[in-house]
Amino acid sequence: MFGLPKSTVVNRFLPKNSFDSYTNTRQKKKFSDLVQRITWLNKLAKETINLGGKDVIEIQVFGVELKNKKKIEDLLLIIDRAIPYNIVFVISFKDELYLSAAVKHAHPLNPNKAVVDYTFESNWMKQEELTYKFVLRNSLDDVFNHFCKQIGSHQTAKGDAVTQKDIKEVIKQRQEIEQLERTLNLLKLQIRNAPQFNIQVELNQKRHKVQQKLDKLKNR
Repeated sequence: MFGLPKSTVVNRFLPKNSFDSYTNTRQKKKFSDLVQRITWLNKLAKETINLGGKDVIEIQVFGVELKNKKKIEDLLLIIDRAIPYNIVFVISFKDELYLSAAVKHAHPLNPNKAVVDYTFESNWMKQEELTYKFVLRNSLDDVFNHFCKQIGSHQTAKGDAVTQKDIKEVIKQRQEIEQLERTLNLLKLQIRNAPQFNIQVELNQKRHKVQQKLDKLKNR
């Protein structure tokens, strides 16, 4: 998968109960109900691809087979917090899959845990439609950042190397978009419930301004 070198292959099953200490009863049940198996597929590190990194020390590729077709952001977040290294998840159900990868940093009080800053993910696709690749050059930081921007549908100009600054700008833009979308949804609800016409007009003007800002940001 992804055309990675044989030196990166691990292919080791991870018991679902490996994460029991990070979950509550409801989350344990969800792991059991939704996840068929977890496989550690690949390890990208200095010793496997001769690339080091500053913020990204290792990249793990985990395969997560599902019992039902459903996105499992909350379960992936548990795994991401439990493992201090960066992870690319390949979540599959039958002949379909989607990808997820989180930008994160070390927990300030516990070096064996991580704090997730932002998660990038693709849409569901057929397995034969998988075209994303790891570009193994420069550093592990560049490798991971470039992959995140691929699955987040962002590209750099002229195919330049993706830097940590680039990915931070992408995260900032995505967060701004999500905040504007939440504001827009709230305004639409307020417009529907507004008791007076003049209040509806005022809210519509605000909605129009937010929509313009959102459209501009998405097209930037």
